Parts: sequence; C-alpha cells; structure tokens
Amino acid sequence: MTAETEARAAVVAATGVTALVGTRVYPMKLPQGATLPAVTYQRAGTAPVNSVAGDNSNLDQVRIQYDAYASTHGAVEDGTDAIRAALRSNPRFVYIDERDFDYDDETGTYRRMIEFYIWHKGE
Repeated sequence: MTAETEARAAVVAATGVTALVGTRVYPMKLPQGATLPAVTYQRAGTAPVNSVAGDNSNLDQVRIQYDAYASTHGAVEDGTDAIRAALRSNPRFVYIDERDFDYDDETGTYRRMIEFYIWHKGE
C-alpha cells in the first residue's frame, strides 16, 4: 500500500469525514464539476528516516497534504476539523499545520489545506 492509498483510506474510514463528504476524496485535484464539499490529497514530500548506521530502517516520513473544498467557509472548516480529529487519533499520523487559501470567485469555492506526516515503510 502506498502512503497516498493509506492517507485516503484513513479519512474515508473516519465517520466524521464521510458524514461531510461521503467518498468524495480525490487524488491531487478535484474532478471537473465535483459535488462539494470534497477533499483532495497528495504527497507533498518524502524524507527517509535514517539511523546512526545510515538509511537502514526502510521507513519514510511522508508529508501528506489534504485540501478541503466547500461553498462556504464554515463547511471548509468543518471538513478540516473532521480530518484533524480523525488523524490525530491515529498514532501513524502527526499533525503539521493548516491554512486557508483565497476564495475562488470563478468556482465559488473556499479551500483550506491541512498537512500531516505519516510514517510509512519505503516503497
């Protein structure tokens, strides 16, 4: 299982997230005309976990970015709150940060990004 597959599975398995977005959790970008609210996810970086003896752990620290999209600011906050609650209770995920992006006039959407590290066996 890739880190991205595990990242998607973790949020789709969370009842708080699925209550808001169902299974509308997409890799990289929203599909054209996607129903909102929805979530995207992507690998934002990977760093090997090295020991004193070198890189022999075969363990990576993968940075996963989730983006919540909604037609209201409150709904985008609810989405990231649900993701944060679900993943902070999972010891494999470490919360990093989150931030808002500008409202998109063209699509009428709000977006908030939230990032986590996941400890993952190297692929």
